[in-house]
Amino acid sequence: MESRLSAYRLSLPQFAALSLLALTSSATAADLARQLMLSPQAGHTLVTRLHAAGHVQPVPGANVGGRAIPMQITEQGCTVLRRAAVDVDDVQETFLRALTASERTRLLTTLKKCLPATRTAPAARTATEHEGP
Repeated sequence: MESRLSAYRLSLPQFAALSLLALTSSATAADLARQLMLSPQAGHTLVTRLHAAGHVQPVPGANVGGRAIPMQITEQGCTVLRRAAVDVDDVQETFLRALTASERTRLLTTLKKCLPATRTAPAARTATEHEGP
């Protein structure tokens, strides 16, 4: 997955952050870090790099003097996300191809059971683990 995303100059956490921002109106680096199970420092690094690449921007009118600045995905970010999503879907389909429809359903059900635990697990990853391209 990472090798496919590198063609878009994205890491997997960056792709996930753009995906989350595309589903919401805005999020702070801390919000993204929590949702992606990253440390606050890794969340800040992630948002800083996405901002430098032009994929996210501060929400217009947001209090930039405050510590937690809400960010939103840019049109450029939406474009790269749409393009990268095609490759991500292709990789996922490659992995799932060997499963029957009932096995896919069972896998999805099992993964959904695990999801609540990800919302309460402590962020253990560091910024250096997720620097990305």
